[in-house]
Amino acid sequence: MSSEESTSLKKRIKALIAFRAVFVTLLLGSSYLLKGFERLSTFYALTYLIVSLYILTIIYSLLFTRIKKLIAFGYTQLVLDVIFAIILIYITGGIDSWLSFTLILTVISSSIVLNKRAGYFIATIGSILYGMLINLQFHNFLPVLSGNIIEDTDYLYKIFVHIISLYLTAYLGGYLSSRLEKTMQKLEEKDLDLRDLEIFNREVIDGLQSGLFTTDLSGRVLMFNPAAEKITGK
Repeated sequence: MSSEESTSLKKRIKALIAFRAVFVTLLLGSSYLLKGFERLSTFYALTYLIVSLYILTIIYSLLFTRIKKLIAFGYTQLVLDVIFAIILIYITGGIDSWLSFTLILTVISSSIVLNKRAGYFIATIGSILYGMLINLQFHNFLPVLSGNIIEDTDYLYKIFVHIISLYLTAYLGGYLSSRLEKTMQKLEEKDLDLRDLEIFNREVIDGLQSGLFTTDLSGRVLMFNPAAEKITGK
């Protein structure tokens, strides 16, 4: 990995850490304070989850400048984000949870922060864990905390929709990320070409035996070659 790629990856991982802190504060914090909870156990579970996420965010921030394997560091964060998202979904109702979109946010983050392959990897992990959660609720190993009676077809439908959504998100996020990366590479190549052309023109102009200078419309001197300096003495 080149120094430029490493610097870019550091910026993206730093943005991921900051986004996680903002997400926990705004979304989960507002749910925690404003929604209210019928079950005291849900209240405590969400409290522990929020505190754990804040602690992890602090740990990530402290390790950020010391970690050398940035890609592995990014994967670790994203996998843990999926696990916390599954816990959050279960706490807030499981199959009835309205916070299942947090898995989609994690897939988008993985495509942007790392690459297309990471997006598919996180989509796979999210699909497996979400499917396990719904199956455990379906077979009554885990209770449906909302207490609602859910038809058998709803379980299969939820799993199907979430898997399709996660992989579609991974595809779209990876596609947009790769397109953006290619565009940035082309811009960098054009910038290098312009710099080389500028250097070439400067060498040609400086090598002229005739004096040459240019000005803008207001008369401000833009270029003054060495021959012009000898002729004018300025």
